[in-house]
Order: sequence, then structure tokens, then C-alpha cells
Amino acid sequence: MEPCEESRNRIFLYLDDELRGAERAALESHAHACEACRQALAEERSFLDQVRARSATYRAPKELRLRVEGIVRHAPVCVAPSHLRSRIRRTIDQALPRAAGG
Repeated sequence: MEPCEESRNRIFLYLDDELRGAERAALESHAHACEACRQALAEERSFLDQVRARSATYRAPKELRLRVEGIVRHAPVCVAPSHLRSRIRRTIDQALPRAAGG
């Protein structure tokens, strides 16, 4: 994938503060060096700022909030079987060094 295409695919993750470490640094470095991507980032940031400034915060009615809290409070706790937890742990452990190292 081309650097500009990759950067533009990650702009939304960046603006939502979802990129970390090497991924974040790579996008920032590319945007610093590339006028087109820097402009795309600025436009998306401006758009999001405008949406956030204009949108009214919606607050759910008290009755709805109480119902949801009750459902969550009384929901059964689901625990994955140990073999699945081990598999998930291995997958995470394998992915983390790559994410931290770039």
C-alpha cells in the first residue's frame, strides 16, 4: 500500500486517538512531510470539530438509564473456557511486540 493511501486510511483512527506508538508516529511523520496528507488531516479535523461544536448532547431519559443499569448489573458474567483464554493471550502476546516495534 502506498504511504499516502495508508495514511489516509488511518486518519480517522488518528483523530479518534486510536493510534499508538509507531503507528501514530508514522502517520504524524508522513503528514509532516506530505502536504496532501497534511491537508486531508486538517480538513477531517476541521469537519469533526464543526460536528462536535454543533451537535446537541443527548441524554437518555432516567427510566431508560435505570433499565439499562439493571440489565447490566444482573447480566451473567461470561468467562471463556481456559483453552480459549490461553489462545487469546498467545494472540495478544504475539501482536504486541509488532505493534510496539512498528
